[in-house]
Amino acid sequence: MAQLRRVADEDRPALYEICLRTGNVGGDARRLYRHPDLLGHIYVGAYVELAPKCCLVVEDEGGVGGYVVGVCDTRAFEEACASSWWPPLQRRYPLSLATASPAERARLRQLHAPQLTPAALSGSYPAHLHINLLPRLQRQGWGRRLIDRFRDLAAEQGAKALHLIVADENTRACAFYRRYGFRELGRQQGAVAFGITTA
Repeated sequence: MAQLRRVADEDRPALYEICLRTGNVGGDARRLYRHPDLLGHIYVGAYVELAPKCCLVVEDEGGVGGYVVGVCDTRAFEEACASSWWPPLQRRYPLSLATASPAERARLRQLHAPQLTPAALSGSYPAHLHINLLPRLQRQGWGRRLIDRFRDLAAEQGAKALHLIVADENTRACAFYRRYGFRELGRQQGAVAFGITTA
């Protein structure tokens, strides 16, 4: 039977694997990446390293099959990433990485020039999250439960609202967030920003 629990450091490989297997607009991205940890470094690792109290996993008999990672203070998190998370990765994965696939070249640009959240968004919706579930745990209510619990954690730490950003071509995810109760906040460069209060 599946259960929701707080993330542990030893969960990191499983979270990286889930990130990769859901990294192609919600589908499997393994064929697109020659460096399988790259997506996880960008979308998972810093949260487990810098904000484990805000990270949760769903585990069943097959192991960890889903997660929500996030932070309650986006601005502070981005500052911490700039000082301690991105620099060693930038040295490990240079922009000139000869073995990078086409998909990885876009991620390398993202890694070397991380986009900061607009102040208007992080000011009004200071917390943010990323959520992913493997197919075996989808359509069972785990996405809703993960977000419910993250909202509780964010509220406990004083964040009154949270946001998330998703590719607009990921129509399934966008539909789920709308059903959950997220409000669309705006669109830019193929992405949709959604927001919701924590109460």
